[in-house]
Amino acid sequence: MVAAAGNGLWPEALAVAGLAGPERRARVATLAARQDPVRLDGLVRTAHEQGLWESLLPLVALLSGEDRRAVAALPSLRDAEVLGTVVRAVVATGLWAEFLPLVAELPPESRKVVADTAGALPDAELDAMVLEVEKQDLWDAVLPLVEIMDEPAKERVFALPAFRGQG
Repeated sequence: MVAAAGNGLWPEALAVAGLAGPERRARVATLAARQDPVRLDGLVRTAHEQGLWESLLPLVALLSGEDRRAVAALPSLRDAEVLGTVVRAVVATGLWAEFLPLVAELPPESRKVVADTAGALPDAELDAMVLEVEKQDLWDAVLPLVEIMDEPAKERVFALPAFRGQG
């Protein structure tokens, strides 16, 4: 995968990684995360440009804390447009459990972008997010994001049927 990525074949490399068994997939994720930051940032930009978050986020979820912090420090994950596409992809795919550990490692300004993007989702998508968070018991990871949302977004979240129904 890493050699293919060096030749600009990140989409193909992600497809192959997705076919590997769990142990090999974790090894591939680690090798990719330990690439030169410029090359690794290219992977994130490719995921953004080609809509490959559904393939990339499960690999990021397999990383150690140290490797996840290296990914979170990439310049592309300070870009509001990139972060916005990740949030929308996570909403569409339900990959909250895979995404939130990375969010926890992002710099504060990037976490704020994630929170603001989530807070600006249409009601139906925001409600679906709350249902998924409840289903996967991810409140400990989500509540810090809700805390940094602006007040109108917080009020929207707390008024959602899914939120009022959680116990």
